[in-house]
Amino acid sequence: MQRHFRSALLCAVAVFASACGSDTPTTPTTTTTSPVTETWTGIVGPGGTASRSFDTTQAGTLTVTLMSSDAPLGLGVGVPRNVNAGSG
Repeated sequence: MQRHFRSALLCAVAVFASACGSDTPTTPTTTTTSPVTETWTGIVGPGGTASRSFDTTQAGTLTVTLMSSDAPLGLGVGVPRNVNAGSG
């Protein structure tokens, strides 16, 4: 009986060992891009508004910097709704 147990144990170890391959996992590739700077200038009067648009070519971090303002104002960044998308 003990001989049968050893044989079964050796078979189980062999099966589990064969499942553990020595393949090295691949590392995900990353794309490094240089920042793109867009500069806009303009004057917004009291109670006025202004908007600027730009297109991006890939997902990532967006940084917006307001260089100067003589008065308190709000700043927003958004993603417009696709014109061809259905409402819902």
